[in-house]
Amino acid sequence: MPNLVDFYFSAEGRVSRKQFWLRMMLPALGMMVFVVAVTPPDPAAQVPAACLALAVFLVPALYVGAKRSHDIGLSGWIQLIGLVPYVGIFALILLLGFMPGNKSANRFGVPPGNG
Repeated sequence: MPNLVDFYFSAEGRVSRKQFWLRMMLPALGMMVFVVAVTPPDPAAQVPAACLALAVFLVPALYVGAKRSHDIGLSGWIQLIGLVPYVGIFALILLLGFMPGNKSANRFGVPPGNG
């Protein structure tokens, strides 16, 4: 298993559903803590704070999502489906979180271990 920096800041390879859910917890929890504890009360300061939060927490989540999409044989760009209003995020959660990965090697590499 690669170290956390390589895991969260590289789109190469594949991750299983189990690894996906476990590895998405860190960015999700980090964003929740940021929103509750760190967001400044001044509305003018909230925009730069939100940009910082996106850089810190969304980028690693996108890399993990790209690796998960690789496991099901799709490009990481499939995550753009999440931008479709109303249904996109639900489709993305179903696709990445619940669709089984390829059992054999695909163009993105060998199948991941651990579920």
